[in-house]
Amino acid sequence: MNRGKWIALVCVATALAGAAALPYLFPLSSFIPDIELAIAQRVHQPVSIKKLQAFILPLPHLRASAVTIGRNGLLDVDSITIYPNAISLFDDTKVIREIEVRGVRARFELLGAARSLLNTESPQRKRAGGEGRAPIRVDRVTLRDVSLRFPTFSLPAFSADIRLQNGKPAEIRASQQRDRLQLTARREGENWNVDFHAHDWTLPVGIALQFDFLEGTASVTPSGIESHELSGALYGGTFSGPVSVGWKSGWSVAGQLHIEGVDLERVVTLIKREVAVSGKLSAAPSFSSQARDPVELLNALEVESDFAIERGVLYKVDLIAAAKNPLNRAAAKGGKTEFDELKGHLLLDHRVYEFSDLQIASGLFKAKGEVTVNRDKALSGRVRAELRGTASLVSMPLDVSGTTEDPSVFPTRGALAGALAGTMLMPGIGTAVGMKAGEFTERLFGRKKPERRKEPAQK
Repeated sequence: MNRGKWIALVCVATALAGAAALPYLFPLSSFIPDIELAIAQRVHQPVSIKKLQAFILPLPHLRASAVTIGRNGLLDVDSITIYPNAISLFDDTKVIREIEVRGVRARFELLGAARSLLNTESPQRKRAGGEGRAPIRVDRVTLRDVSLRFPTFSLPAFSADIRLQNGKPAEIRASQQRDRLQLTARREGENWNVDFHAHDWTLPVGIALQFDFLEGTASVTPSGIESHELSGALYGGTFSGPVSVGWKSGWSVAGQLHIEGVDLERVVTLIKREVAVSGKLSAAPSFSSQARDPVELLNALEVESDFAIERGVLYKVDLIAAAKNPLNRAAAKGGKTEFDELKGHLLLDHRVYEFSDLQIASGLFKAKGEVTVNRDKALSGRVRAELRGTASLVSMPLDVSGTTEDPSVFPTRGALAGALAGTMLMPGIGTAVGMKAGEFTERLFGRKKPERRKEPAQK
């Protein structure tokens, strides 16, 4: 290699080394206070930037590190990197090819602040009468490792690529839980069309449901989200149906689902350790809720549904033992009732669960009735149990009481009085005869199912 080539090589190496060392030779810390002040005036929140650096290689870019906005963790960002379009530096409109934001931790209050900021015209556009091109145009924003904290839950580890047109987002591609959830949203006027797909994905809000798959489309408007094509699979079963969420005046959620063959025990154990009933659930629930705050939606939930549970177990109570031993108050306690099918109708609101038209069938045993679970977990209701194929006992009305943790099933007063009288008069078969007489008397003169009392409206 001749001397000229060596000199050229040394010059190139020196230039590259100088470009690489530029951020360290010429720190930009003196600009930080002015930048913090300019941003703070724009967002009306205190701003702090720990480090500011400019890089030439591999492409020119500017990086701000350890950025915080607001107090008490409103927004913390590990780094914000700005990649300008070098050619646009000589044009009237300066173009930023990409703004890359990494390591974001934010509180949900930031959403309201961002909405107010987007609805406020920039000073440059005001001076231009709101017309013409903005002096700075951003083409793309990428978010990496973002976590959004709500009062009772967090939305962790999601990323997004946002493409902008005329200063507004035009397309958003987002993912969460290492791409297990993928979402694509495209703007149409003031609305958005959203497609989403998930596999092996865990719901990050509320009950940690694990979906084998989840997919659908939705329309997002300024007042809410509506999905007409939501479907998925979880815990051995499937579900499908429309769901909508609104936030125009308070928060609301509503939907109608068709559920088929879901393993009920696996779902219940996500909520509580002890399972009251197991089996394969099929149902068609209609549900709705309205609240001022999204975290209150679950407490205001109302559900109505026919349901059927196949090949399951009713725990903590043995209805067959209660029917066989009418004079033993402890016969049903602590046991279990295996069944081929349990079906009925559920009505749920913030006060009670009402199970009506209940029917249980298992071999020679069957039962019908209704049960109410109050807000304090107290049980009330009546079940008519039958043991088919037995000569001494055909049918027995049972009162349901106690709590969900300690249920009690015992013959009604009339049936019990008849059983005692029959036993004394005709030992053996007199028990069944007396019980049937007591049950007939109750049907003729007994109590009717009490009507639910309406709570006074809250002012």
